Amino acid sequence: MANPQVQTPQHPQEIQLADIHIPAKPSAWPPAYGWWILLALLLALITVISLKIIRYKKLKKQQKLTLQMLHVLEKKLQQNAATEVLAEINILLRRLALMHYPRKKIASLTGKEWLNFLDKSLDSSGKAKDFSQGAGRILGDAPYLAKLPDNADIKGLSKVIKKWVKNISVKELAHHSVNYSSKRSVKPSSKRAKA
Repeated sequence: MANPQVQTPQHPQEIQLADIHIPAKPSAWPPAYGWWILLALLLALITVISLKIIRYKKLKKQQKLTLQMLHVLEKKLQQNAATEVLAEINILLRRLALMHYPRKKIASLTGKEWLNFLDKSLDSSGKAKDFSQGAGRILGDAPYLAKLPDNADIKGLSKVIKKWVKNISVKELAHHSVNYSSKRSVKPSSKRAKA
């Protein structure tokens, strides 16, 4: 066998080398996994914020409509201090309470228990007695009266009801729980009634 000899070029110009190939710049698409995770987190955050804004707007609209209905009932009450108008106000408050709290806890409340619930949902510390001992006491007595007493504090009642309506919407946003007696506890309902 003949040993072929490899000839090596004597001069560098004789070497035939190809130019250096620079790799292409990396493409922006598809992005790395970290960017996908960041995008998913951002979409989740936007969704949560959007839902909270929508819920806040619904609560504010509900509060506004309730206050408008209450204003109409107050005018009726000032013109004709009748127990029927107080019954309508009581029904309005009960409907609003049923929208924010579980039906099984609210629907059966009457008289003193209903007024205690209104007090506790107005102030969870238990210090408020605006309904059970103040101007709101007439709401518990009205269904059993033929006519309202002359000393009924209609303006005080209006004031405490407006305070309760505004406060219940704030509590719904903050998700506070309310205990209205030693045996029962009421928490804002996760299932809201459709208005």
